[in-house]
Amino acid sequence: MPFRFRLWTLLALLSLVSWATLAPPGAHAQEQRDSSAVIEGLPFPDKVAGLVRGPTTTYPQAGYGFSVRYTGGRQSWADVYLYDKALDLTAPSKDALKIEMSAVLREILMVADARGVRNDTKVEATTLDGSMASARLRIGSDKAQILSFAFLTIAHGKFLKIRFSTRDLRTGRKQAETFRDATFKRIQSTKPVLQPKRDPRYI
Repeated sequence: MPFRFRLWTLLALLSLVSWATLAPPGAHAQEQRDSSAVIEGLPFPDKVAGLVRGPTTTYPQAGYGFSVRYTGGRQSWADVYLYDKALDLTAPSKDALKIEMSAVLREILMVADARGVRNDTKVEATTLDGSMASARLRIGSDKAQILSFAFLTIAHGKFLKIRFSTRDLRTGRKQAETFRDATFKRIQSTKPVLQPKRDPRYI
C-alpha cells in the first residue's frame, strides 16, 4: 500500500475519533429527543415537556378526528386532539374559539358529574387571548387535588385542543404551559402531509 494512501487513511480515522470526542455531550441525546412520529400527516414528538408519547385514538363520529396521549408517570398526563366537528374552520368566525371552549368546559363538567366528582371540580380561570383560549380547573379534595388545563386554538382548519392534568400543584402549571407552547408551535408551523403513510402503530 503506498505510503501516501496509508497516511490519508490514518488522518481520516483520527478526524472521526476527534469529532466523536469533541461533539457536545448532549448531541446524540438531542437527536433522540427530537425524533417524532407522523400521525395523520402531522409530527408528534416522542417526548414533550417530560411527557412521553403513547397511543393514538381515532374517533368514529364524523368530525371528531383523533387524539394522541402523552404521559409522565403517575404525575402528569395530556391528550392532544385535532378535530373540526364537520365545521369549515379555514376562515373561522371570531367567536369560534369562545363557543368551542364553552363546549369543552361543559363536557368536562358532565364527565365530572357522571363520575360523582362534580362538586369537587371547579373552573378557576378562563381566558381568550387572540388565537388561543385557555381554562384552568381544580379537581378533588384538599388531600388529593389535580390541576387540569384546557388549551384551544385552530391549526390547519381544525380545532387543536390539549387537555393537560397533573398532580404536581407546585410546578404543574409551568409544565402544562411548556407542553402547550411546544405542541402548538410544532403543529401550527408544520405543513401537513396530504396523503400520509399511516404508521400502524399510531392508528
